[in-house]
Amino acid sequence: MLNWFEILRGRNLLIVAATQYLVRFFAVIPALRQAGLSPALPELQFFLLVLDTVLIAAAGYVVNDLLDAPADAINKPGKNLLAGKRYGWLLYSLLVLAGLAMALYLAFFVEKPLLVLIYPAATLGLWWYSKDLKHRPLAGNFTVALFCGLVIAIVLFAERESLASLPRGLALRLWIIAGGYAWFAFLTTLLREIAKDAEDREGDRLAGSRTLATVWGLNTVRNWMLASAILILLSLLAFCWWLWQSGLPVALFFCVAMAVLPIIYLLRLLPQAKEKQDFTRISRLTKWIMVAGLLLIITLWIF
Repeated sequence: MLNWFEILRGRNLLIVAATQYLVRFFAVIPALRQAGLSPALPELQFFLLVLDTVLIAAAGYVVNDLLDAPADAINKPGKNLLAGKRYGWLLYSLLVLAGLAMALYLAFFVEKPLLVLIYPAATLGLWWYSKDLKHRPLAGNFTVALFCGLVIAIVLFAERESLASLPRGLALRLWIIAGGYAWFAFLTTLLREIAKDAEDREGDRLAGSRTLATVWGLNTVRNWMLASAILILLSLLAFCWWLWQSGLPVALFFCVAMAVLPIIYLLRLLPQAKEKQDFTRISRLTKWIMVAGLLLIITLWIF
């Protein structure tokens, strides 16, 4: 069971599911209730939407491991649990088919069958990433970051008809919170993906993968990471100002302590980052900042 949890990146899948549920219950539903509106998707159908998103992500992890086995043999020896396994493609097919079945059901439930096309587009996008885009400088990094931002955006898209009826003030608050977090998820994922390129540069170079680190070197990597981190910091400071203006001191304190200060610390680490372990440290710190940003959503409505 632990092997399957690792193969499917169980921790990451739990974060995907938690992200969508937190956005729904601590951003979308409170706004709808204040306006006397009901969500468009009942609980069962929203659960299936989350499960479908998780299946897309799980299939993406599996196909990535299958196609990335040569580089992983150098970068992470023994950690690619699908390398050389015959059942890998069968597992990928089962995940894709199960997700497609759920997507079909949801599309017909909302009486808009063409929405099912979103599913193959997302699945093919992740396959294209693993097959080609991740081996091009920045293309793969931006693709993964975009998909992470879309994890939040799909919740808003599913409730778009209900949200269209919100009063202007509530709609603005919701878009600042949910839209802001989608932007935050995009930037932090971009930063972490570039850090992972730096971590894996030796194996990627030997495998012939043209990533940012192998093509342009560590100085360029650090510059891109610096630009991403500064954008994150500026975005967080703008959000802190909004929290102050909105009279949300607990959320403001949480944002500063758990996100702003860690990103400032990360900015201090960047100029000295040269070895694999330096970028591993930055990658882990970025993941913490991502989780802190997610938990911030809870404080906005509880306090």
